Amino acid sequence: MEAFREGTDCLYIEPSVCIDCNKCRPECPVEAIYPDYEVPSIWHSWIAENARESKHSPVILDVKIPLKKEGCINSEY
Repeated sequence: MEAFREGTDCLYIEPSVCIDCNKCRPECPVEAIYPDYEVPSIWHSWIAENARESKHSPVILDVKIPLKKEGCINSEY
């Protein structure tokens, strides 16, 4: 999936490349992927950040181990 981009401490999805198939949603271990029209209001600022940062981040070519970050919805990963 060329839409997935690797940031320093998170994954970005390039919105102009994403085909809105939603196949990534159940694969996200922290349930952090939403269609833009379903993003909870608390995360709305991430829509613009994702679009901006994905333009400058490299395409992810390999499966990555989920990051362990405080504040993740499902932080046991």
